[in-house]
Amino acid sequence: MPALYEMMEQTGIVPKAISSQPKLSVYQQNLYDAFLELSGSRPYSMSGPLPISLPVFQAYCWLHSVEVDEAEELWGLMRRLDAHWRDRIEAKKPAKSSNK
Repeated sequence: MPALYEMMEQTGIVPKAISSQPKLSVYQQNLYDAFLELSGSRPYSMSGPLPISLPVFQAYCWLHSVEVDEAEELWGLMRRLDAHWRDRIEAKKPAKSSNK
């Protein structure tokens, strides 16, 4: 969306994609940022994205000095967020035909 912000600065017009953007709390934004960072390391198979792996998550926690109790809670949230994201990706795939 950097192009939209640049356009907004140049024209003074706020695009709808910016004005209708959800407002996240600091906690929600941090969770989303962590998901985006971890998601970038996810493996893919022929059928699509695979879950974020525990070793990748552990490395993230180590790099960001996440305490053990916080990491346990974050791992649970990340697994649910990741599963939801993968379900949405799966739902967007075209239906498989039954031609044999």
